[in-house]
This record gives sequence, structure tokens and C-alpha cells, in this order.
Amino acid sequence: MNRLKLALHVLFLALMTTSCDKEPVFHVYSLALSFRDTLGNDLIKCIEPEYCDNGKPYGSIVNQDVIKQRIRWGRHYKTVYGARINKVSGFYYLDVKVALDDSDINELGGIMPEKVFFEITSMHIFGDYVPCEIITYWETGGKKNEIEGDIYHKCSHIELKGKEFPIENEQFAFSPVVIILDR
Repeated sequence: MNRLKLALHVLFLALMTTSCDKEPVFHVYSLALSFRDTLGNDLIKCIEPEYCDNGKPYGSIVNQDVIKQRIRWGRHYKTVYGARINKVSGFYYLDVKVALDDSDINELGGIMPEKVFFEITSMHIFGDYVPCEIITYWETGGKKNEIEGDIYHKCSHIELKGKEFPIENEQFAFSPVVIILDR
């Protein structure tokens, strides 16, 4: 009986030392979208009145009543909260991103998505409350951020309403895109 207890104890210790929880790794798909009309006017500038008066700093989370986002990859949907607005080179960008963890990737059969759909609803940008689907195309391999441990994927281009828009200049943590809307 003592040998059985000893064997179970050794087995238990072996399992405890080999099954330590590791930090989750996220696969990040991040875009910085600049929406402009055909005259070049910035459609994101002053999207919320408090941004215009220097009361709310850029980079703050945009009110969900102003912009709603939903992400789809494969057959899976995720509502995303926390769109941010940032200023880059004199224009304002809507930062949208999705971070997929191992369970998300496992649901896809272990295959990294090459297409991610960003569904954005904004009266201010699009002129109505109809969700607008942005199709994004990504490289399956990514670049690891050594500080966070997350893997950032590179977007090659996007499509919106049948038009293709290239990535401006690839950054490490996001892909900036200028979208010209017929408004």
C-alpha cells in the first residue's frame, strides 16, 4: 500500500510540474482606418463633440452609440467594444482590432484566418445606421512582440463596397488604411 501511495504521489508531482499554466498568446489583427470624403475631408474628426474641445484626449474609447463594431472570422462573430480615435500625420484614424486566442484558433481547426470581416456602424462616417462590412486580408504568419508575447499579423489590403484599398505604410502594431467614401 505504501508503494502505491508513493507512486501516486510521484505521479501527482510530475503532473503538477509539467502542467503549469502558460500565459495565453493572442494573435492580433489591428487596423487604423482613416475615412475621408471625395474632397479629402476627414470624416472621423470631431466624431464626438468632446473630442473637438480638447476635453477628451484622442486615444480615448469612443462612445458605443457613435461607433459599433462586430468582427467575423470564419463562422465566428465577436462584438468589439472600445474603438479608439488617434491622430496620425494630421488625420484622424479609427483604431479597430481583434485579438484571437488559442481557443478561437482551435475553433477554426488550427488554421489562422486570412480574411477577417470588420462590421462598423456609424452615422457620422457612413451617413446612415446600416452596418458597413470591411473585408480585410491578412498574412497567416505574424511577428511576435517580445514585450507582450502577442503575435501581430500584417494586413495586405482591404475591400469596402467592392473597392480595394491598400495599406499605407505598415507599422508594427497596426496597418493604416485611407478609405475614400463617395460622400
